[in-house]
Amino acid sequence: MKEEPTQQALIQRIGELEAALDRGRSERAGLQRMAERYALALDATGEGVWDWNLATDEVWLSRRSYTMLGYSPEEFPPAYESWVGLLHPEDRDIAVRAFREYIKLKRKHYDAEFRMKTKEGQWRWILGRGRIVAKDASGSPLRMVGTYVDITAQKQAGEAHGQIAKSYQTLAENLPGIVYRVFLREQGRMQFFNDMLEKMTGFSPQELHAGQVCHIDPLIVSEDHERVFKTVQEAIEQHRPFEIEYRMITRDKGRRHVLERGQPIYGDNGQPLYIDGVILDITERKLMERALIESENTLEAILSASPVGIALIEKRTIRWTNGTMTRILGYHEDELLGKNTRVLYLDSAEYQRVGRLAYDRLDGSRTEVVDTKMVRKDGRPFDGQIVIRHVDPEDSSKGEIFTLTDITERKAAEMALKESESRFRSLAENSLVGICIVQNGRLVYQNNERLNLFCRHSGSNLPFAMDRIHPNDTEKFAELYKSLVSEKILRAELEIRLLPPRGQTRDVETTWAHILASRIRFGEETAVLFNVMDISHAKQLEQIVRIKDKMSSLGRISAGIAHEIRNPLGGINMYLGVLKMIVEPLEGTDNALRASAMAVIGKIQGASNRIEEVIRRVMDFAKPTVPQLIPVNLNDAVDNALALASVSLHKHGIAVRRRLAADLPCCHADQAMMEQVLLNIINNSVQAMESTKKERRLELVSARVQGGVAIHLSDSGPGVAKNLRERIFDPFVTTRSDGSGIGLSISHRIVADHHGTLSVSDSPWGGATFSIRIPLEKRMAPR
Repeated sequence: MKEEPTQQALIQRIGELEAALDRGRSERAGLQRMAERYALALDATGEGVWDWNLATDEVWLSRRSYTMLGYSPEEFPPAYESWVGLLHPEDRDIAVRAFREYIKLKRKHYDAEFRMKTKEGQWRWILGRGRIVAKDASGSPLRMVGTYVDITAQKQAGEAHGQIAKSYQTLAENLPGIVYRVFLREQGRMQFFNDMLEKMTGFSPQELHAGQVCHIDPLIVSEDHERVFKTVQEAIEQHRPFEIEYRMITRDKGRRHVLERGQPIYGDNGQPLYIDGVILDITERKLMERALIESENTLEAILSASPVGIALIEKRTIRWTNGTMTRILGYHEDELLGKNTRVLYLDSAEYQRVGRLAYDRLDGSRTEVVDTKMVRKDGRPFDGQIVIRHVDPEDSSKGEIFTLTDITERKAAEMALKESESRFRSLAENSLVGICIVQNGRLVYQNNERLNLFCRHSGSNLPFAMDRIHPNDTEKFAELYKSLVSEKILRAELEIRLLPPRGQTRDVETTWAHILASRIRFGEETAVLFNVMDISHAKQLEQIVRIKDKMSSLGRISAGIAHEIRNPLGGINMYLGVLKMIVEPLEGTDNALRASAMAVIGKIQGASNRIEEVIRRVMDFAKPTVPQLIPVNLNDAVDNALALASVSLHKHGIAVRRRLAADLPCCHADQAMMEQVLLNIINNSVQAMESTKKERRLELVSARVQGGVAIHLSDSGPGVAKNLRERIFDPFVTTRSDGSGIGLSISHRIVADHHGTLSVSDSPWGGATFSIRIPLEKRMAPR
């Protein structure tokens, strides 16, 4: 009679099954935690990880493999073709050849440096390393894993934190199991209490019957059969439960790993009656164990090859390090294990400082980066950069991942760079040449001289305020700037004029500036470098030299003029006197004819006198008087000049306004000569306003300016055309048909002999403003 299992025995076996399932879950959770720890360790290194199944051509890329190039995870397919497509054209052949040679076992190692394109279109240098971790029976590679490291900023590699994206596939939440009973007295017949036999193997219990006996012995792999039988027999004989792993054959000719746990049940006479047990499918666990071993090998290869020192810290105690960490610090393998992290720092103060900056602020998934002074085993200090992060953001008791990079060379380079920048900045800031840099239409740097030249005005999109550039120079400056920005030219020079700042039109003259502009690289973008030099003084000297050259030429011909003209002119005057003496006493002649003759003689005499006056003025101009420089208040010279011209001013109906500074300081000048200059300019203004129909005005203003005094004479006449302003002070240049063109030249020479300047500009009423500037400092008068 067939013996049926009792309810109590079934409950007991089901309890054993549940315990076995719980144990499987615990083992799976342990494997998962271990995989997560390795994933976190990789995440802290900042390296991208790839896994390529060469047999199936499936590729897995970590999250970091995407993000280091600016992509989102899985934004492009994880495939060999994607990698090749992102390579720089110049690096593609080298990178691909290195990879293929390693796959074909022509190279012992795979490592290559190449550039890859980011999502933004930039290129970053990548260090690729890989290792074959699985081969088939013939030795051909089946699987390869490796890393990507961004080495674009290699000296900052310590800041990079890799991730190992996507943990390995977790074990199934429930392990399938066959609940059975084996009747020992019935030739090992098995009774099954669930349908898991068919789910696990594909065979139904009916297919395993041999007569009245059903058992799974035919499914046990022949190599494992003897070991399984022996283990079960020993358990029966020793009255103890058993546990054994073996392999089972499935319907599709496959093999499954199983874990069988059983308990022999005995009768009152001590003889075994049956065995209750469970058979669990642990194929996935076995695969996970194998994958974990491969993962450990992969991680070991990655961490060993990492240029960053990596350690696991628990409560400031070192629990694990990679080889790079021990090499950096000069310790032997495992020599640091169990030591307090205090041994890494130069002194206790630094140890506590890092603790405050890093450990005390560490929270959740946050990463802390600290530069510090560290010490090697032999006592030699060095600059290090450490990166600290919790192993488990949810549980800080699990410790921290600690990475270390030796940044001694980087610090030295930074210091040298700072010193170099300081030297060059000092040179730039103290340069007599104005320097500025314009990038993307904005001023990004200017030195003090540039500020002095342009009065700290930086409101324009161009490097100089457009309202400061002389209207005649604005277009050519804009064209130069446009050509540089559009990369049509690399370098250009230009001379421009800068107008006085607003509110200073009377006290500041137009400034001449020489500009040397060059296209440069500033940071990562193109910029324009401007070197600006104030050449106003040089321009003034050029004009003075030009006028003096003309004066010298005039001096050389003046003697000839006196000889060649004055002698014949004297004869003319003598004959005119004789002619007058003949005509004047005649009587009885036609009075009208006599009067006409006397009028002609008068006109000839007047023309002769004007010729004589021109010759005299030319001689005076060619042989100037040396000024006698004594302290003078130029307000007095203004008053005297106005007094001398008062009759002419009143006659022509000119309204005169004086605005003379009461506190005007004395300057070193020859008052008589300055009165001559002022009177000449006043007379020119009177003559210029003769034909004007608007109100006739003349304004004289005196003021103290930087380094000297200034006098401005403004009229409401027609003004001086802009095309004449450059030559108005040259000898013989005049705007009047009856003018000699000598007066302003003499005035300009007198002011130049006082080391001053004489310039012309527009007046507020549309006429001309002549500005005289005389320095306060006494200088030697020219000989």
